[in-house]
Amino acid sequence: MRKLAACFLGSVVLSSVGSFYLTILVFAPREKTTVKHPYLQYINSTLPPVGGAIRHYRSLLDNEAVTLRCSSCALVSSSGYLLGKGAGNEIDSHSCVIRMNMAPVRGYQNDVGNRTTLQVLNFFMIGLKAEELPPGSRVMVWGLFRRSKYLEKALNLAKRLRAGSTFHGQTVEGEREASALFTKETGQPLGGTNSWLSTGWFTLMIAVDICQETHVYGMVTSDYCANNPRRDFRYHYYSNNGRECSTYRRAETDRGGGHRFMTEKAIFARWALRYNISFRYPDWKLNRDKVLAELDTPFLNTANRNM
Repeated sequence: MRKLAACFLGSVVLSSVGSFYLTILVFAPREKTTVKHPYLQYINSTLPPVGGAIRHYRSLLDNEAVTLRCSSCALVSSSGYLLGKGAGNEIDSHSCVIRMNMAPVRGYQNDVGNRTTLQVLNFFMIGLKAEELPPGSRVMVWGLFRRSKYLEKALNLAKRLRAGSTFHGQTVEGEREASALFTKETGQPLGGTNSWLSTGWFTLMIAVDICQETHVYGMVTSDYCANNPRRDFRYHYYSNNGRECSTYRRAETDRGGGHRFMTEKAIFARWALRYNISFRYPDWKLNRDKVLAELDTPFLNTANRNM
């Protein structure tokens, strides 16, 4: 009888203990699963840094590094979108003004400003004449050291610059790093897709390095042309040859080779979240979740279908 009672008591105790632990398991607050936001995953990713680009530019005069630093930069695109916007005074108000290639300002000051701190050019250097640059000019040319023909031309130009001017060329390693960054961002190789980086790509990489904050003027979003099919404007504000959206659409999916302008702009939106970059005329309204989602551009959609 005592054994039976002991067994019964033991069963009650075990049952009570089991119920107690079951209650704990059911009602105890569960540890929440932490889901990282795509933005945090992006900024902590293994992407090569956008910053650091200027370490790959060397002076053609004395092999010195780039020393220019600015608190606030206006990076002025050559887009015809700027015509009639009256952004000139705002552009000139920044401590530094960066322009691409040899985009003129005379006659367009009201829309693009009058000052120029730095000009970033491609290796063709079309229109660059040493005697027409004012004293103290700063010139940076990407893709220069890979092409001996243009390097020789640049060396001759650099020797004729006026007092206080600087002329820096990008090394082979710098161009490779810029190409690797495109591949990391898109998953597509430049050479394998006949894609060419634009001067805008190299210029924004430079701006991230030398500017505490960068304000880009006249650059439309990656989906602007798709959202505004009836609007088109000059490809360059200073020339009536070509329309911007027409050029973008053609270049984006040209298998024979081209700049992937729309794809680059989708990537620039990512950089804007990672660095202190904003866009004016037009203003970019960046949705963080959309920006950091998988890139959706005509070039990448075509490339992914062909894989």
